[in-house]
Amino acid sequence: MHRPEPYGPYGQPVDNHAGCQPPDHTLRALDRARKASNWFVKKSGNTLKEEIDAALVSKSQLLAAQ
Repeated sequence: MHRPEPYGPYGQPVDNHAGCQPPDHTLRALDRARKASNWFVKKSGNTLKEEIDAALVSKSQLLAAQ
């Protein structure tokens, strides 16, 4: 199957001059990540990145206290 011009040999988006939609498998992964991030915001009030950063800080504080 010939891929349209904006996609590299492995389906990864490169410069998307044609404005083509990314492949479905890419869109599904992005949608899952968005839903997971939205769930974390609703649950804790923080984004997933903020939760990870807070966990790393608390872990480093625990290690420093030992």
